[in-house]
Amino acid sequence: MNDPFSDAAPQARFARIALCGLAGSGRAWTALRIAQGLGGPITMIDTEQGRARQYGEEVAFRHAEVSDFHPEGLLDLLAHAAHQGTSTLIVHSWSSYWSGHGGILEQVEDAKIHRPKEPPWAKAGQYETTMHDALRGFPGHVIFTLKVKTDWVQDPEDPSRSMKVGLKPEQRDGWDYMMDLVADVETDASGRRLIVTASQVPGIDADTVHDGAGEDFGAEVRVALEKGTLLPSAMDYRNEAYDPGITADRLREMRGEVTRRHLSGAAVLDHRGNRGRSGNCWTIWLVCARTSRSGRPAPGSRNATVRTPSRQERGIERAAREPVRRRVAGGAAARPDRRCERRPRERQLRRRAGDVARGPDHRVPRGRPGRPVPDAA
Repeated sequence: MNDPFSDAAPQARFARIALCGLAGSGRAWTALRIAQGLGGPITMIDTEQGRARQYGEEVAFRHAEVSDFHPEGLLDLLAHAAHQGTSTLIVHSWSSYWSGHGGILEQVEDAKIHRPKEPPWAKAGQYETTMHDALRGFPGHVIFTLKVKTDWVQDPEDPSRSMKVGLKPEQRDGWDYMMDLVADVETDASGRRLIVTASQVPGIDADTVHDGAGEDFGAEVRVALEKGTLLPSAMDYRNEAYDPGITADRLREMRGEVTRRHLSGAAVLDHRGNRGRSGNCWTIWLVCARTSRSGRPAPGSRNATVRTPSRQERGIERAAREPVRRRVAGGAAARPDRRCERRPRERQLRRRAGDVARGPDHRVPRGRPGRPVPDAA
């Protein structure tokens, strides 16, 4: 039996940073400044009505405005950002995917109404786990901004005044365990400052205050996390899997590495430019498993041969290209779901009233729909 243990050594990794703050505290601007220090192309997923566009003249970054916050939509954005070579991704704000329209909490409420016999968190929990796996496996730095719940308290310096304070971030408990650094953004008359509340970055301790945190702070985080060897990312595995010269042995080895490093949930695009629609991010695992099971060359290679796809592969491909279907009673044939075919309201009302004829020998009198009148002899 092979020894499962090895000597511990530092390994470089991508940063996962969370910035929490009140409305108007400057979370988006601080995230952009830190992203400049981390280096490379910057992409922002904006859930705040596109207000971050105003910083486009000062910081060069790509921008995507989002109005529906279903976790599957975030996975599509992550896959396209990784495919475009994004070095630092900003999710502003991640709280929208928890409490916004189509977010996790709305999925739970919909389950209570439409699937009362199932546990309300059954499907929503799967969405949340898939989203976390995709965010962990993103091949670049990720900066999250989070809203915080607020309350009004009495100003200790002036009892006649009230002041707004932040409480807990709008996200499920335990979200901070996947972060390398968590900080609060505060802005007052003296300027903007960053208060680190939790840190796993060497050289940056918790309960420290950084005034005017920006590019220098991002560069400090990048240098601290660059120590050691950087292992292949999800995109590296994806590109190697589609290499025409790859062997079946390497695919089998790669499949084990992807599973062991928890990268099978990373959001990447397949050779068609689409992400899997089977409810999870299966692309890397499927590319590796498709060949490693049969021992044949990788799909798309010069030595690839045509083979019959497995039942799982046929189901995944069918779900990605076909509409919702149902079986017809009494046979194995299938037809599109009639619930998706809505008849125009005017024609529906006329048919109920009996004004629409159903054929030359089938006349429906007004007010008695559904009963044919025989022809007079």
